[in-house]
Amino acid sequence: KTGSKAVVRGSSDSGWFVETEKTKNKGSIQYWQVNRTISQECMETHSDSDWKCLYGVNIYPRIKSPLMIIQFYFDDFQMELNGIQVDMAAGGSGIHQTDERLQQLVDKVTSSLSALETVFGVSCYGHGVLDSTELYTQLKVKEVSLQKAIQCW
Repeated sequence: KTGSKAVVRGSSDSGWFVETEKTKNKGSIQYWQVNRTISQECMETHSDSDWKCLYGVNIYPRIKSPLMIIQFYFDDFQMELNGIQVDMAAGGSGIHQTDERLQQLVDKVTSSLSALETVFGVSCYGHGVLDSTELYTQLKVKEVSLQKAIQCW
């Protein structure tokens, strides 16, 4: 609403994906029915590849409200999209790829996040695969908890 005094802030929890061959789809905008909610400026900039407007790196510069990105560098879905097999039932770390391939993914994610103002990036693989609400109360980056980071933000 124009003239509103509301303060709007947002956070994205592990939704910051890097582009992959699997996700390049010219019909994505129509399939997900988001063509009315995606920035028209982004759609015009990427008119021949509008699917790029589904990625944070392309849409972030057009977001006006403050946004904090909470990103697990070893997000299961992100790794799967990048062809990195994760099988926790196998025991151990569950990663069956070379460290080089995994490091390339982490480098891509890190690079895509570099221009952002507020990122809470968790780089411990174990934090990306734990399935517990307690996880969010225990997360720390350089001794700063997620709650404290959000509070300070």
